[in-house]
Amino acid sequence: MDAYSEHRYGSFIPQHLATKEFFELAAARLGTNGVLAYNVIGTWRSGKPDLVGALYKTLQAVFPQVYGFPASDSQNVVLIATREPRRLDFNALNQRAAVLLNRRRVTLPTFRQRLYALQSAPPASAARAPLLTGDHAPVEGYRRGFCRLPGAFGEVAQLEGHLSDTLMPERGKPHYES
Repeated sequence: MDAYSEHRYGSFIPQHLATKEFFELAAARLGTNGVLAYNVIGTWRSGKPDLVGALYKTLQAVFPQVYGFPASDSQNVVLIATREPRRLDFNALNQRAAVLLNRRRVTLPTFRQRLYALQSAPPASAARAPLLTGDHAPVEGYRRGFCRLPGAFGEVAQLEGHLSDTLMPERGKPHYES
């Protein structure tokens, strides 16, 4: 999934496509071996609360397994969520990749390098990130770097500036504790 909307302040992920409720609907429509691939702009290694960590944590609340593929040449991170209850075995995946490459079933020159980019551990920012819900999903604030999370588990998002109600028109003027 690669869904962005644009307005006068730039592009952003629509809030309703970044919530636990949305991911529950998506999971219900996936087959047994189905996966959800979700592209987001950010970094995997950032320890600061960010959108990558919040989306990872929210996906993890719905899907048994979540992985990340940070791009090496941009700030794109593709989050992969799967209904598979077992954790991915990287050695088995590497063996399957070797078979696909040897049989020329995959011809992408950078396939193996991309496989090595797979992250099975959560991003550092997920530990302090909030769960994004229909009632609380400040995705625009994370993208623009306005949100910070004061508590160890990020119970409240605070703004270091202000967001007009045009940033979140479907909610009206947002209210955040200071």
